[in-house]
Amino acid sequence: MANYLLVFDGGGMAETEDAQRQSIADWTSRYDRMGAAVVDGGNPISQSRTIASDGSVSEGGANLATGYAIIAADSLDAATELTKDCPLLGDGGSIEVAETFAVMWRSAPCRDRSTRLRTRRAGLTPIGRGDGASSAAI
Repeated sequence: MANYLLVFDGGGMAETEDAQRQSIADWTSRYDRMGAAVVDGGNPISQSRTIASDGSVSEGGANLATGYAIIAADSLDAATELTKDCPLLGDGGSIEVAETFAVMWRSAPCRDRSTRLRTRRAGLTPIGRGDGASSAAI
């Protein structure tokens, strides 16, 4: 099983309190249906800057990402199918689905339970775990 990055583009913020409550309920219901496939429920993205290869910085992003999530699936086709009922699509947005793969992962030791569980579910093993041990994340 691999992890897939969902890059959200577009969509909109509900304008009324009732619409906001409904939007939260729609997203919550979707994640509940997906269950263990949700590796990281993600977040919206707001302000951004782009750093060019020459080191120059410009305001705004080079891409139009408005949010992200990470899911686990058996294939790109399966990840795409899991994504087709996303509420963002009903708001006029689009989603890019891209497979990720673990080459190397460095982090401070995973001290809290939720981080350890997400790490295990994602199939990652920290390199240089802070205890003198080292293991590949492939």
